[in-house]
Amino acid sequence: MRIIHFIAGVLILHILIAGVPVRADGCPDDFSEILMSVEEKAVRLKDSIIDGTTYMRWAAVFNQSCEMVWSVLIDPDAARQVMGKLKSFDIIEQQGNHQTVHCTGKPHWLMKTFKSVLALDLIHNQGLTWRQESGDLKAFAGFWRLYGLEDGRTLAIYGIHFDPGNLLPGFMVHKGIKKEVPRMMQKLKERLDNGQHNLTERNSVPPDDTLLTAEQVAVCIRLLQ
Repeated sequence: MRIIHFIAGVLILHILIAGVPVRADGCPDDFSEILMSVEEKAVRLKDSIIDGTTYMRWAAVFNQSCEMVWSVLIDPDAARQVMGKLKSFDIIEQQGNHQTVHCTGKPHWLMKTFKSVLALDLIHNQGLTWRQESGDLKAFAGFWRLYGLEDGRTLAIYGIHFDPGNLLPGFMVHKGIKKEVPRMMQKLKERLDNGQHNLTERNSVPPDDTLLTAEQVAVCIRLLQ
């Protein structure tokens, strides 16, 4: 009987989440509150497992279009300034949408500066992924996913998997990442709001089929948290 009650409860919860109340303008009743929580600061999402690798994830909303956010993400100078733990970030080879990057960083004062060669795959105006090809770390991978909002802003999802191996205990790594990612998101937001990007708003609106409605954003954030 308890199992039946549990299953019923899960089904009811699923129905409630799928059927978020919507106003006449298409926005969920609590959309403003949900979106505001993302606007004020980076929001920690559920960890995701991709091809057996666990990624810590965050969401943030930026006031600019996907193209503008993208222009900063692929700028090596911006990467060095926004990601405070990076000491260097240099493109050593580029073939189409694939880059090979050499970077160095010091994520914790107890850890020596690491060197890493990363393979980046760029998805034009939609995001990028990276993974370590060689270097001091046991594993280093991550991604950015950009989603255009109907009002011209961008919802960004950031994921990272960072395993220094024996260079630093795991609990210290996770603690450091939890502190650093919101700071990085804030630096990126300030850079964009101050006009430090490589594009103008002209021709920067993504196709309509890539835009998320207010309802879709609210439901996505609710399910991901």
